[in-house]
Amino acid sequence: MKSLVMAAGVLLSGTLAANCDFDCSLNKHLQAIADKDWPAFEQTLSKETLPFILPNGKRSMSAESYREMLEPWFADKSWHFQAKELYRNVGADLGVVLLDVDYDEPERDGKPYHLDHYLTLVFAKEGQQWKLVFDQNTAYQPIAEGR
Repeated sequence: MKSLVMAAGVLLSGTLAANCDFDCSLNKHLQAIADKDWPAFEQTLSKETLPFILPNGKRSMSAESYREMLEPWFADKSWHFQAKELYRNVGADLGVVLLDVDYDEPERDGKPYHLDHYLTLVFAKEGQQWKLVFDQNTAYQPIAEGR
């Protein structure tokens, strides 16, 4: 009986994953970042081309290089990432979201590190699942309130 319940759970989780809409997929992606959960994050990524632009302008184009750059970042548990959604546009098979990100590391090059940046994420339908197909980070300097 226990194995039957476990089998049903596996089938149900597979069905839920296949039926995960844009919001569900975006939430899984962002939750994986918050949890620093590489396996969960990796499941949200396209296996195809995945352009990635860092705040300093460095870029890569392949899904493989994206994974190679980000997996070590997930291994470092000291950073903090907080995102606020600013914009979204979701169609039948392509969705984009713009986030305002507050990013901190306790130490980089001997001192605390902070970065304010916009993060543009584009997800596309691959089969029945939404997968990340584009990731661009754009650094900005906050404008003081009252200006």
